[in-house]
Amino acid sequence: MTIALDHSLIQRVKRAPRGPELTYSQRLALNVLWRRKVRMDLLVKLFKKCKNTIYHNCLTGDAASYPTTPESNTARLVNAEIDRIGLDEAERLYVSDEIKQAINEDNARIAVEQERKHQAQLARRRARHAAKRR
Repeated sequence: MTIALDHSLIQRVKRAPRGPELTYSQRLALNVLWRRKVRMDLLVKLFKKCKNTIYHNCLTGDAASYPTTPESNTARLVNAEIDRIGLDEAERLYVSDEIKQAINEDNARIAVEQERKHQAQLARRRARHAAKRR
């Protein structure tokens, strides 16, 4: 008995290869930035990893699509190391100037967008107020 394989179906269900794993210093940097309240969408963009990977490997050790076993929980080690050396020292050691610059640029972009939205909102209010006075 022969089995015919549908190669197009196999190609569709094949999973894309994962990128390189996060290094220990990248995990520490991610955790420091997260503790400093950097937005998750920016961390995803900076480190080119999905949110679940970041949560599982660096932050809480818990993510919806990952098993939670003690040996796979590297977040526990990352949190322990940052607690041991302190947040300020970890930031000095592991968060590079390029990352800080990217965060500052993104914050500046967001501030410009918020100001633009605020100005548009004020213009709409003024227009409504002018229309009521007529």
